[in-house]
Amino acid sequence: MERKRPGAIDFSGPLWECLDHWKATQQAVGAQTRSLFDSWMKCRTADLELGMRFYSDMMGCRDPAAMLQLQQRWLLGSASRLQAEFQELGGKVVALTTPATPPGGAKAEPPPPDAERVAAE
Repeated sequence: MERKRPGAIDFSGPLWECLDHWKATQQAVGAQTRSLFDSWMKCRTADLELGMRFYSDMMGCRDPAAMLQLQQRWLLGSASRLQAEFQELGGKVVALTTPATPPGGAKAEPPPPDAERVAAE
């Protein structure tokens, strides 16, 4: 039988399992957030480059009808990209905010309502 020396910390048991789970969850959230941010930055960069290209094309245009057509094409493309980005973002945010499963695999149950408080209402 192994004896612990006085003052030694026991790094086993449910408390440490919960702390390890919390650490793993925070690391996963950090990785997902970074992925989300990287994706958003790529979209912003692509939109800026596309906008600058359309702006250059419009400034070089001599025909007002062609300029208006370019502007409308840019506006339609921007709206389409924005819609696609919001759809993608929605799925990622749902995945990011889904509650984590605690150790043991069971989902955390909300505490039952206080019987006295419910009876008072």
